[in-house]
Amino acid sequence: MKRFVFMAGIAVLSTSAMAQNFIGTWSNLNSGNVNTNMYDGAAVRFGAVKTGGTLPGGLPAEAVTHLTQAGGFFTFCAELGETIGYGTNTHERVEMVNVGTQTWSGGSQQVTFNFTQIARLGRLWYLALNGNLGAWDNNLAAAFQLAQWEILFDGGSMDLTSGNFQLDSGVGNARYAATQNLLAQAGTFGLRANLILLSDALNSGQPLVQDQITGYISSNPPNTVPEPFTMGLGAAAAGLFVRRRLKAKAIAV
Repeated sequence: MKRFVFMAGIAVLSTSAMAQNFIGTWSNLNSGNVNTNMYDGAAVRFGAVKTGGTLPGGLPAEAVTHLTQAGGFFTFCAELGETIGYGTNTHERVEMVNVGTQTWSGGSQQVTFNFTQIARLGRLWYLALNGNLGAWDNNLAAAFQLAQWEILFDGGSMDLTSGNFQLDSGVGNARYAATQNLLAQAGTFGLRANLILLSDALNSGQPLVQDQITGYISSNPPNTVPEPFTMGLGAAAAGLFVRRRLKAKAIAV
């Protein structure tokens, strides 16, 4: 299947080996199967505990605290075209999600973030971290992952029945309703969490690992400027459309 991925600028990929900035132990906290036009398999809320590596300098102190807390933290997948297994995984890049943030994974996909995506993801994560969504279960985990992928890959429709990213089955069930509810709140709710991307490095010598997003509520929250964000931006900030062929692989377990 061919589709367009919205790219928020152009990044120069480095081919040199990079430091192992985050080595962690990953576990399945909640998961539910989903069936979409780009991915069929388990949508997982991962638990991650840092066990090694050196975080890069320049991260906010609250981000470092979040990533190194003894009890760990939870993540959801950013990519559709890579895999991650339970147990030990290495992510070479750790960075705050900003416009132009670039994953460095090879294979079928790269992910960048534009203004609107960052705002919607930040609002989505705030709801999860502030307890607004209630107790986590398999249905909520799958719905949250679907909402995150919809924001990243659909191109703006915020609807699982149209656009680039769609459900192949399950429209009308409880999981679909939960996802649409999350998307509606992410499009309107004001407060935002700070987001961190754990990503792979192209040609790093390490096995490719699916990029992950995590978040925390900060005493210095992101700007809550209302949408639309792209008005008045130049072509580089507004982004380019890049044609890519995607068909995701199932998560390794």
